[in-house]
Amino acid sequence: MAAYQEALGQHYQQVLQNFPDLKRLAFDDSSLANEQDYYLSNEGGSIECTLDEQGCVSSLFVQFHLGAPEVFDIHQQTSLSSLVQRFGPPIAKGRGRRSEVFGFIGGWVKFQAGASFVHLEFEPTQPKFKMMTLMNKNVG
Repeated sequence: MAAYQEALGQHYQQVLQNFPDLKRLAFDDSSLANEQDYYLSNEGGSIECTLDEQGCVSSLFVQFHLGAPEVFDIHQQTSLSSLVQRFGPPIAKGRGRRSEVFGFIGGWVKFQAGASFVHLEFEPTQPKFKMMTLMNKNVG
């Protein structure tokens, strides 16, 4: 099977052929209909892809806390120092904070990775990653 990060920039029809575990789903929220009608997701929601106006994957959301596999050679226990060694210093970072909507949100770091961005959010109470977002440069 191809690596999930290879889906970035591909048309959803090609992605569905390469990743049979992903399905094309419609948003339930009609307020989003003008921006995007569909997204791709696996069964448990641990891998989700947003699509641009042409139907190409613009962002890949990897939910480690929902059991997502390793993507881009990054997993829940990957060390921050190994990411700095691989990508260089973060281009942006933020501390954890409390949100009225989401509760406590963990800190985050963002790296440039070639023509993409890698954004990682930490678990709020543990030194491991909760989720990762891979984005095309025009999104990030």
